Amino acid sequence: MDDEKVRAFLTLAETLNFTKTASLLHKSQPVISRQILNMEQELGFTLFIRDSRCCELTAAGTHFAEGLRVFASKYNSLINECIQLQSGTSGILKIGMHSGESVGHYHALFSGFQALFPHVNIEFVDFRLKEVNKLLQSGDIDVANLVLNGNWYMKNKYNFKYVPSGIRHICLYMHKTHPLFNVNPDTLSVRDFANDTFFIFAPFEPDYENGPTCKFLLENGITPKVKLFETLDSYIMMMETGQGVTISSNHLSLTTSRDFHKVYIDEIPAHEEAFAWHPQNLNPSINMFVNFVRKYTSQNGVRFDPYYP
Repeated sequence: MDDEKVRAFLTLAETLNFTKTASLLHKSQPVISRQILNMEQELGFTLFIRDSRCCELTAAGTHFAEGLRVFASKYNSLINECIQLQSGTSGILKIGMHSGESVGHYHALFSGFQALFPHVNIEFVDFRLKEVNKLLQSGDIDVANLVLNGNWYMKNKYNFKYVPSGIRHICLYMHKTHPLFNVNPDTLSVRDFANDTFFIFAPFEPDYENGPTCKFLLENGITPKVKLFETLDSYIMMMETGQGVTISSNHLSLTTSRDFHKVYIDEIPAHEEAFAWHPQNLNPSINMFVNFVRKYTSQNGVRFDPYYP
């Protein structure tokens, strides 16, 4: 059954008039009559009761017309959904965020993307930094939020693509029992903490000996004394004992506690963040997201800063 016959039938089911149907479809009346007759022969049941003046739908014809209208509506919706999927304006986008991190600092960016592309469902996936190569390569995550000037970028052997997304300001945190807790932070240098143990959250620096914390301390003449923690809970709990300090981004849960003091030290460099993706990942929503990030960051300066307090 071809589309022209279906269109002729549905139009006649509305008008119940061959002449008007022929006019609406820009065809002659005999052509419409022949299409309806051929359709009835193909289906094996009568669609219309005809007389010299008008026609009426049979019970079978009425039921068939209702079913075709529902089918036509679903068919058109299906076509539109497939077009959206192919263009990336609908579908699923899996965004990987570091273990222990919150997506809150990117709230405005994600909200803006969702407002523009409401049919793209964002799924946030928690990952450990040492797993990111495998996850991006396999497509288990589509894009990953990463630090460009950290270990991942220096050791990236898969040539992932990336789009810069923000500046991660780094702070030094100390417990309220630390002897320098009440000292004016503007007068402090990282060398004032040379005798402290530095706590490192392992998922952020899996190769910590060559990671940014140890590298930074060595560059400032400090022989690192470090203690590594695999879980965020143990990391925070040890910070609460006051037995060490940590260098980390200023959005961690340490910021919300009055027991900790964060110090911005000029020697501690900010880290540039990016969203990275594998070039062979064919999810079209990635391109939509990347273009949105580029536009968003350009409208908020060369780099917007999701971490600034």
